[in-house]
Amino acid sequence: MRVKLALFLIILLIAIPHISAVDTSDWIELTVNNVDFKIPDKYFNESKGKNHIKSYRYSNQFAIISCVDYNTLKKEYGYDSTSEGLVDITQTSVSGHDLIHIYDNYKSRWDSTGFNTSYVFFSTGTKIFKISYKGDKITNEIKEIIKNTPKSKMSEETFITKLDNAQRDYLTEEYNKNLELDLEDYYRTYNDEHDRGHFYYWGTNGFGVGGTHRY
Repeated sequence: MRVKLALFLIILLIAIPHISAVDTSDWIELTVNNVDFKIPDKYFNESKGKNHIKSYRYSNQFAIISCVDYNTLKKEYGYDSTSEGLVDITQTSVSGHDLIHIYDNYKSRWDSTGFNTSYVFFSTGTKIFKISYKGDKITNEIKEIIKNTPKSKMSEETFITKLDNAQRDYLTEEYNKNLELDLEDYYRTYNDEHDRGHFYYWGTNGFGVGGTHRY
């Protein structure tokens, strides 16, 4: 009895990986910023081709975005990691690739069901990429996509530092933009209420005073 039970457990342990494995036999190979990816056929748009410079997008359901350029990383990670609809942000790894998973379920007055979108930022080679897709979990499909990219040559510390810096710079820029808008509104209101032949403004060089002449 014990022998049969032991054999059953051994067979079960051997079978589990095959049961949970993702079938990639019909997946499509494509390239984004010189990095090779394999994606499920359901996300492939033949009219867009297989070679892409900066990003690949399939409607609003799926996207692969190269964040090699710092401004792109700042925009993508900065916005996603501070979104109003942010529900959860988690650091983990998949097959040696460090990654950050962000779940956004922003709800608007026009869409009360929620955005229900995940963003995964991960390292591959010396680059950082972003994958977006519908759902709140890192699915086996997404894990398989990441697993099939080149091994990461970036340390965990470097990866996290790059993301932290991008978020910091994004928030700083947003703060400055909002400050400029607030000052513009203030001076516009002040000028409307104090029309005395001169006006205040906020321009590219900062605060200034202008004048008008009445005849």
